[in-house]
Parts: sequence; C-alpha cells; structure tokens
Amino acid sequence: MPPRSRALERAPLSAETRRTYRSRVRMFLSWLSDHAATYAADPLAERQARDWAVHDYRMWLLRDGPARRSRVYVNSALTALDD
Repeated sequence: MPPRSRALERAPLSAETRRTYRSRVRMFLSWLSDHAATYAADPLAERQARDWAVHDYRMWLLRDGPARRSRVYVNSALTALDD
C-alpha cells in the first residue's frame, strides 16, 4: 500500500469518508492524465503547476464536466485532494 494510502487508513475518518476521498482523488488523477499536456511542469511534482491544475479541475467540475457539479460537491472533492 502506498504511504499516502496508509496515512489515510490511520486518519480519524469514517470508512465512508475514506472511500469517498479515494474516489475523488482517482477522479482528479483521471482528469489530470487527460489534461497533463496543458502544464509546462508536472502537477504532481511542482507546487505552482499543482495549484493551477487544481484550479482548472475545479472550474471543469463547475462548468465543463460531463455532469456539472454543485459547489458542495466541488468543495468536497477539493477537500479530499487537500487532505
């Protein structure tokens, strides 16, 4: 199990929250793999590229995603990424 997954398992979160966090992170990584060429630097390694990627992902969820999401959903997704 990757170190971050182990950290998530030890965090004081419910099993449902852990499942949701994993799902939201997988969705972001999937989106990122489709949009990685947009960024000059690696969003998984460079802070500024990461910040822009998260910003772009948020806007995509709100405006352009296949099922435009509510602000509550978007905030929940960003919380999962931040944690």
